[in-house]
Amino acid sequence: MPQSFTFDDSLRKYAIPRDAFLKTLDSQYDKLVVGIVIPQKDSDRTRILYVQRAATEHHYPNSYEIPGGKVDAEDETVLHAAVRETFEETGLRVVHLAGEFEALSYTTESFSADGKPVVRASLQLNFVARVEAFEPVTLNPLEHQTYTWVAEDEVEDLPSSVEMKGVMRNVFKYLRHTTM
Repeated sequence: MPQSFTFDDSLRKYAIPRDAFLKTLDSQYDKLVVGIVIPQKDSDRTRILYVQRAATEHHYPNSYEIPGGKVDAEDETVLHAAVRETFEETGLRVVHLAGEFEALSYTTESFSADGKPVVRASLQLNFVARVEAFEPVTLNPLEHQTYTWVAEDEVEDLPSSVEMKGVMRNVFKYLRHTTM
């Protein structure tokens, strides 16, 4: 699904493959993830697209989050991963990556085949995207069960992880200080 898109010059450092980007970091991460914010101006309010994780998800079932996912080695660049993940998770086509806001570091724990705990350190880079059209949003039911467009004063009402609540607050702070 090659897709044509542009990006703000401030994002040029992400126009490299995943492994090359990971080498630029001082600390070690096991996984690189992208989060994509899709803002929609509605009268005098900005609303953000949030998706609700499937009830069957191992980590954070039923929690709301911004769309996103893992940057794969096959992705041409980190920015291409953001565009791909947006399409895979929402069916929406990114036309421009307009900026970034505060990244999120987190760990997840799972178990190996022999039952030993495995802790993975992840870095989630968060981008703001303009899309071709806001509808229809098409979700993969194995990953997400519903979506909603949320204004800043509605964020706290969504069931979500503490970390994602921080991301949600940070995006509105970022958007107040930029022009889309």
